[in-house]
Amino acid sequence: MSKKKFTYPQLALCDWLFEANAPGLRFLTLYHGSWNSSRQDFTFHEITEKDENGLWIDRVLGNSSGMSTTDEDRQFMIDLTRRLGGSLAIDCQSLCNEGILTRRNYLSGGASVDEFSKKFVKFELHHNTSLIRRTATGRDWWIEQGKALYEAEHQKRLAKRKDAERTIVIGAWMTITATLPERLTKNLPEDMKLPTPKRKVFRPFATATVQSQSEKRIGVTNIQMFDDWEKHRYYSSAGLDIKWPILGREPNFFISPENLMVDHADNYIGSKLHNLHSEEELDFSARATDHMSKIVPLMLSMHLALDQQKAGLEDMTREMIQNFTGNGPGKLAP
Repeated sequence: MSKKKFTYPQLALCDWLFEANAPGLRFLTLYHGSWNSSRQDFTFHEITEKDENGLWIDRVLGNSSGMSTTDEDRQFMIDLTRRLGGSLAIDCQSLCNEGILTRRNYLSGGASVDEFSKKFVKFELHHNTSLIRRTATGRDWWIEQGKALYEAEHQKRLAKRKDAERTIVIGAWMTITATLPERLTKNLPEDMKLPTPKRKVFRPFATATVQSQSEKRIGVTNIQMFDDWEKHRYYSSAGLDIKWPILGREPNFFISPENLMVDHADNYIGSKLHNLHSEEELDFSARATDHMSKIVPLMLSMHLALDQQKAGLEDMTREMIQNFTGNGPGKLAP
């Protein structure tokens, strides 16, 4: 039996491959070009059906490259990533070296790949791809010690997560632009721009549950946004320009500690803060409208005076040109 110390993602992958109650046989394929990279292109397979000739029907559950095409595929990868501890950077080679898994491709063990492929209705393995399967030795190791190692590490992670778990209010920096009524803006000259008031505020964005925490990031789940912020994510609309506070991809969403607005919070304080800021934004626009109502007439008066000055300048310029004698530089008609 192996005495090598394995990482949690390695043990969790074995838990998925050797799962006793799995619907069918599970295996992986792995693109060679990413074998030693931090982001590996795994494809996860499961065999649950055979055709009328007794040949296996390959069922692709998902792909770690992010190229899953259906909601079911994407949800599988989210759930599996969470199950693997949040990481898909798994060193399968160590498991293969210990005989727990086997790795074959057409450059090494091509005959066994062909033999495996013939059991399927259709199964094509690219020449740059490895087939990774569990072994009988691996099954014995899993039963005798692997599963216990996984369960011990899993319980440690659950305890650590429970210690970190709490509700927080996430804040986001937003630039708010006052909304002015049409009566103030519809009759403005085209070249006249109002100094529309703006202000930068740190306002409540969402509640969330903390699942992990480090010095530089706070891992969150169960994110409940106070408003439909998604429509403001990539462009400014409705007077809002938001610096998006939630980073990463599900299930590894996280925020910067700077975006922690309220720690050990609840939905009540989140709602109260949201209502307060929503009311203040309305008041901000109302106050801006009140002051702009006084400013706009002055600006229109200024615009009229400047237009008159411009017209006078144009008249004088035209008259000066018309009176020019054309008899030499600086010669004007008397």
